[in-house]
Amino acid sequence: MKRRNFILLLGGASSGAMSVGTGAFSSVSAEREVSVNVVEDENAYLGLNEDPENGKFLKIKNQFAGKLTLRVNAKIVEPDTGYESEVEVDYESGEVDIEIEPETGDETESETGDNTVTIGLGKRTYVTTSCEVDRELQLELSFFGTVENSETTVHKNRRFTVDCTYENDESTSSSPATQNKVSGVTFESGNSGVIVNTTDSASDNAEFTVTVYYKDNRDITSITKDGLSGDKTLQLKQTFGGTNNGNQIVGVQIAGISGVFDREAIDHPGKGDPGGTVTVADTVPLNQASFQD
Repeated sequence: MKRRNFILLLGGASSGAMSVGTGAFSSVSAEREVSVNVVEDENAYLGLNEDPENGKFLKIKNQFAGKLTLRVNAKIVEPDTGYESEVEVDYESGEVDIEIEPETGDETESETGDNTVTIGLGKRTYVTTSCEVDRELQLELSFFGTVENSETTVHKNRRFTVDCTYENDESTSSSPATQNKVSGVTFESGNSGVIVNTTDSASDNAEFTVTVYYKDNRDITSITKDGLSGDKTLQLKQTFGGTNNGNQIVGVQIAGISGVFDREAIDHPGKGDPGGTVTVADTVPLNQASFQD
């Protein structure tokens, strides 16, 4: 079982230009004219946030004027031998995963798999890393994108220092699959909390990793908790048993289940009623969730 790891340091260059301070060059070609803007990554047309609050490795936000088709490549630049990376896109969740592992010596193996993702206008997706090594590495990501119904393109390179940790916990991984243990999520009335409903196949000692998304003024904030036991239902607050902060929970993500249970994305009794109790049985890709607008 591979574990995701987190960024330690951000640096970068785009189209041959080096970053200065907290800003970086974003190279954007529009209608055959090239403009180079000095902006912070998070506020650029291709927004990059290297420390998203939900614990993912990297957040990518489309701040262009249309749907963005983005190709992501990854290369290990330090050390320059002994390790390889592969990029895969999960079309269920819309997330990009970078696998880092010892070099196999198989020259026919590609460094990239299905590495193109589509991000809607104003939407976002996330990058995670999966490691089969224990060490620090320098990882260079290249982004190549085109904007729908325009001649706008974007090219950006960024380097990250990644502290890789490999934990082989296949012997303790859940079986059957997590999705067979969860029947849905009930969003309780008001802003009080949610219940993760489990099925008969979930044992009394089943444990889940759960992320709760909730509104924090105009922003979306998330909290992740490991080792939540399943006693048919899981009672969750925004601070997992602590004081409720009064903000409405809008989504729930469970590790092992693709996508997110979205309070408003699926037609169901009580949709649109913030004071009502609703149960959602299906998930939607995270980058298509209603709260990502």
